Amino acid sequence: MLKYCGRLRKPFLLILCRMNPTRFNKERWEFGRVSQNELLPFLESYLGESITETKRLYDLIDGTTETKDIEIKTRSISYDWDTWFMRNNGWLLPACKIDHAKHSQKPFHCFYYWKKDNSVWEWVYSPVDMVGLVAYIPHFHKEKQYHYDIPFSYWKRIH
Repeated sequence: MLKYCGRLRKPFLLILCRMNPTRFNKERWEFGRVSQNELLPFLESYLGESITETKRLYDLIDGTTETKDIEIKTRSISYDWDTWFMRNNGWLLPACKIDHAKHSQKPFHCFYYWKKDNSVWEWVYSPVDMVGLVAYIPHFHKEKQYHYDIPFSYWKRIH
């Protein structure tokens, strides 16, 4: 079955971009929004540009600047980046974000914020980075959305 991803009108075989409203977790979404709002001043300073946040619940990315598209992933205190699993399997990123990056006119910057140690990590999309990576549906993912594991070595700690 073909699905459409966000504003892009091209079909993508491996995309299930929209969340299933019956499985929406308001508490988790609130944590993400609050964390993003706390993080924005730091990211704007780091990037040297003002970030315009997207406002709708199902927007494909979290924000834009004059020259960049921005995605912010947040993980609560119960998650830890410094585990064998996370270092060896990579960090999840929905496939629709990668498809957006492939077709965007702007560089795609993804940030991971880990609340447990207040660390912030950055990965800038590059087609070279995607060679050999395969989208899959994690067995634990409620939405059955395709993801990529972005290798730990691709991420740069910025805070």
